[in-house]
Amino acid sequence: MMCCRRCELDKSRDLFTRRAAARDGLQTYCKACYAELADARRKADPVHAADIARKSLVKQRDVINERKRARRKANPEATKAQRRADYIKRREAELSVARIWKDANREHMRKQQAAKYWANPEAARAKQNAYLRANADKARAWRMGRIARQAAATPAWADLADIRAYYTLAKIYENALNEPFEVDHIVPLRGAVRRQHIVSGLHVGHNLQVLPKAANRQKLNTHWPDMPGSII
Repeated sequence: MMCCRRCELDKSRDLFTRRAAARDGLQTYCKACYAELADARRKADPVHAADIARKSLVKQRDVINERKRARRKANPEATKAQRRADYIKRREAELSVARIWKDANREHMRKQQAAKYWANPEAARAKQNAYLRANADKARAWRMGRIARQAAATPAWADLADIRAYYTLAKIYENALNEPFEVDHIVPLRGAVRRQHIVSGLHVGHNLQVLPKAANRQKLNTHWPDMPGSII
């Protein structure tokens, strides 16, 4: 037992904070008294208290983060429940921040996604196919939209034989090289910069080229000759 010099009550030693410089290794005030004093100081000068809290957080960041990780690991279900509750509480604010970050880092995200895809394209394609099978209605809508855009981009004066020749050439390359090839629109049907559709290419022979499937997938619809910001 030990007597607190502030409240003058005898209390168990585990109710006192450790202090290495003290003779008995403990503070002279109990934890409850120190908490009351700290609360009074915060209320008396909240700006100074916030500054001290920030400095303490920076100084002990690694220790604090390690404690949080250990607590999350020891209580996975409680951690999930707390995260769900926090997300529901701040959902709109978090989505707004996420949208702002995505808009500012669109090119960085695209490169990251492309790198992740090409690191293991077989697994990525399997995941995509699984999603399409599970969402057949969305896949059908996308395909029909693509067909409609291509039809709208084919003018009456287009040489259909010339267009078919590119698809025949792609098949010849594919059989000869044992590698998938695709017909690509040099200027995309819906060319986009930062998700804004700013150009629409035509489905005509002089706007077509044959590319390996991998190269066509990496090109996407964000690159074309004389696009904004191009130095060529």
